[in-house]
Amino acid sequence: MRDAIVFSGSNVLDFYDVRVNVARIPEVIGKLRRAQKIWDLTETGSFDLVSCLLAEDRIYSGNLRSKAIASAIVQLGLLERYLKLYPRPLFYLGHANGECALKVATGHVSFEEMVRGFHWHKNQPSLLTVDQPEPILSGVSLTEYRLYQREGGIEDWDYREVECDKTNIQRIITNLVEEQEVKKFVNVGPGSQYIQRYSQSMAHVDVQILDSIDMDPMLTWFWPLIKTNDGFLGSDRGGQRQWQKGIAQ
Repeated sequence: MRDAIVFSGSNVLDFYDVRVNVARIPEVIGKLRRAQKIWDLTETGSFDLVSCLLAEDRIYSGNLRSKAIASAIVQLGLLERYLKLYPRPLFYLGHANGECALKVATGHVSFEEMVRGFHWHKNQPSLLTVDQPEPILSGVSLTEYRLYQREGGIEDWDYREVECDKTNIQRIITNLVEEQEVKKFVNVGPGSQYIQRYSQSMAHVDVQILDSIDMDPMLTWFWPLIKTNDGFLGSDRGGQRQWQKGIAQ
């Protein structure tokens, strides 16, 4: 079955409870620790990623660049876990602005290069990148999407970029279904931000839309722990310090 992994945008981590839960996943913890070690070895100072990730929503969402690198690191941890259970996909799809999981997953940028790239630029002015199509405003750049296809086998692989409409992810997904006969889309978010918008329009097509966390039999606890009240995610910060200490060690 032809499949594609879709990396969700950085907004999927906007809720505190979601960030706390991903910080409990071993592969995510490993990526967080690895990134922190890279920053700690730099000469220009350190960036506390765990404190950023587990900050209150208004603080976390207030720094767009740290939010982007945090989501990229989390997604790479989720991808590592997914690839322990399932083969590499035929296609990768996601946003390609700044630091992103897509470039690392396809082998075009190393994890260390991504992390150091953020550290180099974190104190520099940057354009705001929005995660949905909107008119271009002063100081705002639209999200650019890229599509990569695997060449070679599951083990001996290489991903090449495929020409697509880089400003319209709906068109990319539609082309994957209609022209490339992709039958399965797996969101690596956590959760979905892009493809879920178009799931209803694809209801008549034999296509599976899945989430990497839902597909993991050891992560059945993830979503039930996130409580909703009147449509808003609740927050239980009782164990925040313990999780921060455990991740940092």
